[in-house]
Amino acid sequence: MSATSISSTLDHIVLLLPHTTLSNLPGWITDSFTVLDGGRHTNRITENKLIVFSDGTYIELIAFVDGVDPEKRAATRWGQKAEGEVVDWALTLLERDGEQKSQPEQFFPEIQASVNAAQTQFSFADPVGGGRTAPDGTELRWAISAPRTSSSQYGVSGGTVHLDEGELPFWCLDRTLRHLRVPHLSPEEVNHACLATGVAGISVRVDSPEQAIGLSKVYNVILGSGAKPSAADSSSATFRWELQVPALKSSPQPAHLTIQSTQTDTVGVETSYPNSRGGPGSARVTIALFARTKNSRTLSGDIGNGQILDISIIPESKQLRIVDV
Repeated sequence: MSATSISSTLDHIVLLLPHTTLSNLPGWITDSFTVLDGGRHTNRITENKLIVFSDGTYIELIAFVDGVDPEKRAATRWGQKAEGEVVDWALTLLERDGEQKSQPEQFFPEIQASVNAAQTQFSFADPVGGGRTAPDGTELRWAISAPRTSSSQYGVSGGTVHLDEGELPFWCLDRTLRHLRVPHLSPEEVNHACLATGVAGISVRVDSPEQAIGLSKVYNVILGSGAKPSAADSSSATFRWELQVPALKSSPQPAHLTIQSTQTDTVGVETSYPNSRGGPGSARVTIALFARTKNSRTLSGDIGNGQILDISIIPESKQLRIVDV
């Protein structure tokens, strides 16, 4: 991909909510963030709202519409996921300066071929078209590619383990201009009361060291082979990468991705932001945000169905780096 100057870039994070919560967001979210109306997707099954950051990433607040057929819901990517959690996240392909100057979908076969050649037991499906209509009537179009395993299981040992959403990202490849889907160029739409400016980290928990090791091989292909294992033995495994964001000039430093087995209890950056409630059984995907603040803190509140969501806030001035723990 170097010849095309196209690179894998963090696109957005998906938070699944009950429809009643999406329609009437709790005050701890609306008091902290500027929330934009998204619209209903072309499948007529889901609709969303967006929290957009100046680094070009965003949090998608998504819900299944009331009255949707249970079988249709179950057949979708997040149809059987628990509401009130971060359920997934997406990468995209952009030019190195963060602009969409060509159709990123045309470069995606290079990603697929590279993952297949690495023989990791994983692959990415051919992109499938999707879209929604923005509140101003603009038609937005993209293509989605979901990760999959070659045999519905992976890992060196430990029995059958199914690939869960969020353990590998899906791809969101724009067919219309990205800034129409993600309006991060408008100052008023990325101005948040909590002073958040972008994504600092994503942490993904898996059930075993074997899973973390297996996933690290895929991430080395799609993000570059810069993984820094802090541990990889019979009891735990943790791997970390830097994540490029779309608006590089608006980000104080790279975001970080951490993949870790549930035995470990660190996000893998040189600061403190918690993995939700921590330990086995907690949310698999957790996030931290950069903000123009002096002190680290945690935004926390009910997000529907009694689920508590924690979002860590980290000062932009805090120098994060991938470290051993």
